[in-house]
Amino acid sequence: MSLQYEELLSLPDAARYVEKRTGRRPHVSSIFRQARNGIRAASGERLCLEHVRVGKRLYTSGPALERYWERLAEADQEDSTSEARPKTTARGSRRDREHDRAEAELEQEGIA
Repeated sequence: MSLQYEELLSLPDAARYVEKRTGRRPHVSSIFRQARNGIRAASGERLCLEHVRVGKRLYTSGPALERYWERLAEADQEDSTSEARPKTTARGSRRDREHDRAEAELEQEGIA
């Protein structure tokens, strides 16, 4: 994002900008999370909303929001055209490890 060429929007103004484009206003905290933490696209890639910090405040721009949406759509499109792969969550992976460990213990005791 270039400060020279794009008009900065505060996060509440960015929420109003989204409302004008989509008809629904997201909560300001949602815009904040998208800027700071990003969103994991269907492809697994984490995408963040471009922003700048001026003092204690975060700012973004209308064009930055548009680019962000385009990148999300492209990442989702790439995922839908790629080969299907199993999706695991951290919780599911931990559960699988615990299950395997429990089975090994049962076999060791001669129960399984």
